[in-house]
Amino acid sequence: MTISTNSNCAETIKQHYRVDRREIAFIRFILEAYDGIAILKTLDPQPGLIELQIAPGCEHDVEMVLEDLQGSIMMEKVGQSNVNINSIIKSAKRSFY
Repeated sequence: MTISTNSNCAETIKQHYRVDRREIAFIRFILEAYDGIAILKTLDPQPGLIELQIAPGCEHDVEMVLEDLQGSIMMEKVGQSNVNINSIIKSAKRSFY
């Protein structure tokens, strides 16, 4: 068996959102149903801070799914992918409490 060490693999696109924390599992299940378009990582469950790691080429699909979800779930995009995640968590906690 040969393991590829291709260094040309594209990086995932990271986006951060604050969501209703009661809906984190539901959002994760919805994204998993689309087989590999994105992975949801919970950064801080208290203020509902999540990170989406979007597969290259799937940005439009994820955007469409999120637009549909925003009709029934509070979702607020926070920061940008190159922002220090600790500052996002601190900011989310301040506005939550």
